[in-house]
Amino acid sequence: MGTLSALYDGRTDTLVDHQILAYQALYLSPMAEYQRRYVTRWPKERLAGQHNRSDMLHELKR
Repeated sequence: MGTLSALYDGRTDTLVDHQILAYQALYLSPMAEYQRRYVTRWPKERLAGQHNRSDMLHELKR
């Protein structure tokens, strides 16, 4: 998203409009705060103690 934001160069209204269209096209809805916290917490918890790189990649794919 950072790269896409740079393409809009301060035109935040256009960026927001395009994001809304993308959400609608994919039948998505904005995440609630509790969902956002879960999405950021889950990988940390699942990957804790994973020392092998291939194990980490397998877990991330799963």
